[in-house]
Amino acid sequence: MPDVTVPSPTDAVSYWLAASPAGPEHPPLSGDGATDVVIVGAGFTGLWTAIALTDTDPGLRVTILEAETIGYGASGRNGGFCQASLTHGLANGLRHFPDELAILDAEGLANLAAIEAFVRDNGIDCDFERTGDLSVADQPYQVDELKAWVDVAAEWGEEVVFLDSAAVREEVHSPLWQAGLFRPPAQGRDALVDPAKLVRGLARVCEERGVVLHEQTRVEAVERRAGGVRLRTDDGALLDADHVVVATSAFVYRFAWVSSAPFGTPVVPDVYRMTASSSSARSAQSVTGCRSPSSVRASGSVTRMTWAPLSAAPLAASSAIWSQATMTEAPESPR
Repeated sequence: MPDVTVPSPTDAVSYWLAASPAGPEHPPLSGDGATDVVIVGAGFTGLWTAIALTDTDPGLRVTILEAETIGYGASGRNGGFCQASLTHGLANGLRHFPDELAILDAEGLANLAAIEAFVRDNGIDCDFERTGDLSVADQPYQVDELKAWVDVAAEWGEEVVFLDSAAVREEVHSPLWQAGLFRPPAQGRDALVDPAKLVRGLARVCEERGVVLHEQTRVEAVERRAGGVRLRTDDGALLDADHVVVATSAFVYRFAWVSSAPFGTPVVPDVYRMTASSSSARSAQSVTGCRSPSSVRASGSVTRMTWAPLSAAPLAASSAIWSQATMTEAPESPR
C-alpha cells in the first residue's frame, strides 16, 4: 500500500477562518523593544485580557505576541456556542459547586449580556444571535432522565420544555433522536457566534486602543529580570516587560519555558456542520428556531447551522442542507 500522510489538525484551516476575511497582517516582532505588559497568544484569552487591561488603564503599553495568526488555535476552531453557564451546564454546577451555584449563575448571565453589549457597542459583526438550546437523547434510557430534568431545572429558574420523539424530529430530521429538552431563547442563556469574526473583531478593537500585535512570532524563552521579564523569540528578537501573561491555552505544551502547567482530561466534541443555503430553508427547518442541537451523551456531539451558497463548493458540497438533513447512524464517540 502507498504511504499515506495524515496532516496534523493544527495544519488545517478551520471552516470559520477560511470563510471570512482575515483582516490586516501584523508583522513579526523584530529587534529589541520594551512594553508594560506582554501577552503570549492572540486568541480569545489574550485579546480579552488586553481589552480588560486597557479598560483599567488606557495609557498602558500592551503587546501581544502570536506564534501563528490571530485566532489560529481553539479560538478559531470552536463551535461558536456562547452560553451563560460558567459551570458547563446546570447539572455539572449542582455536582461540583452547589453552594456557589446561585452566584455563578448570576455572574454567567451578566457575562453573556456583557459580551453581547461589547460586540454591539464596538461594531463587531460576528453573527451574534440569541438562540435556544436543544439537548437530544439518542438512547431510550435517556428519555426519562430528560423528563425528570424539567422539574430540576425549574427549581433553579431555568425553563426547559420536554419534546417527545415526534417533536424533536420537527427540530432535527433524524430517526436517531428519542426525545429532547428545549431551552427557549427568552431564557437569555444561549447564543451563537462566528468565532473567527469575533476573534478578528477583538483584534481590531485592541489595535484601536493602541495595543501592538505581532503575528508569526514564536516565543522561545522567558527570563526573569530585575523588576520584570525578558522574552526572546525564535528569530532572536527581545522584548522587555514588567509583566507577562501566558494565554496559549492548549498550545502551552509547545513551550519548554513554561515550567509547569495544569493538565486534565481533554473533552473532544464531535462537531457537525449543517449548511442552509437560504432563509427559506432555515425557516422551514424548525418550529422553535433553535439551531444548535447537542447530544446528552458524554461524548459531547454538537451540531449547528452555518450559511453558505450552494455554489460555494467545497464548503457547501461537504455539508447537508439543513432542511433536508437526515442522520441515519449514531456518531462514534471521539477517541
